[in-house]
Amino acid sequence: MMKPLLEISKTGILPTVSFKDVESAVKTVKALELHGINVIEIMLRSNASIDAIKAIKDHYPDFIVGAGTIKSIEDVERTLEAGASFFVLPYWDEAVVNYCLEKNLPVVPAVSSAKEIALAEKLGLECVKFFPAEPLGGTSALELYSGAFKTMKFIPTGGITQDNFKSYLNLPCVSAVGGGFMLDKSALENNDYIAVTESIGQTILKQFNFRTKHVGINMDSESDAFSLAGQMASLFGKTIRNGSKSVMVGSDVEVMKFNYHGDKGHIGIASDDVDRAYHYLSKRGVIFIEDTIAYDSHGKIKVAYLKESYGGFAIHLMR
Repeated sequence: MMKPLLEISKTGILPTVSFKDVESAVKTVKALELHGINVIEIMLRSNASIDAIKAIKDHYPDFIVGAGTIKSIEDVERTLEAGASFFVLPYWDEAVVNYCLEKNLPVVPAVSSAKEIALAEKLGLECVKFFPAEPLGGTSALELYSGAFKTMKFIPTGGITQDNFKSYLNLPCVSAVGGGFMLDKSALENNDYIAVTESIGQTILKQFNFRTKHVGINMDSESDAFSLAGQMASLFGKTIRNGSKSVMVGSDVEVMKFNYHGDKGHIGIASDDVDRAYHYLSKRGVIFIEDTIAYDSHGKIKVAYLKESYGGFAIHLMR
């Protein structure tokens, strides 16, 4: 998968916006970057669109900017010159798709039927836009399509809201969800970028749903671990489960059989999407201990320890 599309997939959310002026575009991108999002699709729906792409690339050269509502080869050429690095079509247009493929440009055409998905697959595309997602059947339709097109990834847009975006992200066939749902529209209209920044942050927190899963306590030996685990289980009516490295007391406390990460112990922070949470935190400067990262049979992250400790406690992501 080409770099811009890979970044979209790792992020899970593709902000799709039409800006009234250049200033609002630059300030919105600043708010996105503060929350670890460095990709956006600028729709060609206003006279400011081309200038907005240029301005974003001038102010944030590493930010990945895509052009949306691409309806012609000319649209591709002028947005490419402005700095766009991927191109999103509002419908299936084989001529534009082929042009992009010939130029080795990342292109995401919209599809609305099995026939169009099959055409995209035949041309070697790995990802398409599913538009308009909700009127076309939403997650139920995507589940059916993914059965027939097992390697195709989808970016659903159209009707995506704060209430339903996670139901799309839960589907393995969904690369990311697109739309403006993470941006407070009234705040954008009123140039209230504090509120815009807050709305992005609230969406991110909803996407990952970070929560404390358990607390780990370091002990010097296996016998000490069993002793402490037994005391706690007796006090609070919990069951004990013995593991190779630790003894679990219920599901809330993990007593380590040796001094593991963290001077005092560790805290397990669960997320609904560990892989994308790992990417999000990495974009915000968090460093992970590589040899602590564990994967499941599908190559998805199960556990990953942060390098920095907090109050003597190590932190690890988990499901």
